[in-house]
Amino acid sequence: MRSAFAVLIAGVGLILAAAPMTAHHSFGAEYNRSKPVSVTGKVVGVDWVNPHCIVKVMVTNSDGSSTVWGGEGKPPHVLIQNGWDRSLAESMVKSGEIVTIRGYAAKNGTSKMIATDLTRADGMTVLKWSGDPKEMASK
Repeated sequence: MRSAFAVLIAGVGLILAAAPMTAHHSFGAEYNRSKPVSVTGKVVGVDWVNPHCIVKVMVTNSDGSSTVWGGEGKPPHVLIQNGWDRSLAESMVKSGEIVTIRGYAAKNGTSKMIATDLTRADGMTVLKWSGDPKEMASK
């Protein structure tokens, strides 16, 4: 009986110790709401991964150098709940396509942002903060 109780206590202790590892970062911890950013460039990748999908865009800087910006969006499961899937995302945002991503810059100064929307060169906004494809607006 005592050993069963000890195992139960140890199990609860392990669960409680692991709980902080599942904590999610907050917007305010990583991004600066007072630093809106907008970049235009060529799509070089779309990462459909947890914890957030990321659209990677190669941006040409004023000095001719290039920087890859990552526009972090919603997690895949949220996009799926709103009607998206990987194939729809790939058909709406194609590799090599010129897009503009707007959002808020990372506090750490890296070329990363929390994306609020993504607009293609044809003027169609295909991704918005909610992740709902029904919110797509044409030109």
